[in-house]
Amino acid sequence: MSLKQALLETINEKWQNQEASEDSYLTNVTIHKTLAEAIKLLGEDVPTEFNPNKFNYIETDEYWKLQIEVAEQEELIIFHYE
Repeated sequence: MSLKQALLETINEKWQNQEASEDSYLTNVTIHKTLAEAIKLLGEDVPTEFNPNKFNYIETDEYWKLQIEVAEQEELIIFHYE
């Protein structure tokens, strides 16, 4: 499994296991810039969004896409909820 695929799998796991609450949904993800650089060094594009419909083969486009941003931060991956 590639590093990019592992990142997308991690995001998908968080997305699938989020609490079913009307006021708290996973909306975007921030990854550490060194993770983005490592993905680039392996010859892959750094993902800028996660589409749960496409990733999970949901044909209805029922769920919105999550933005993936790159930042200098302490954590490797930060999941943002609104």
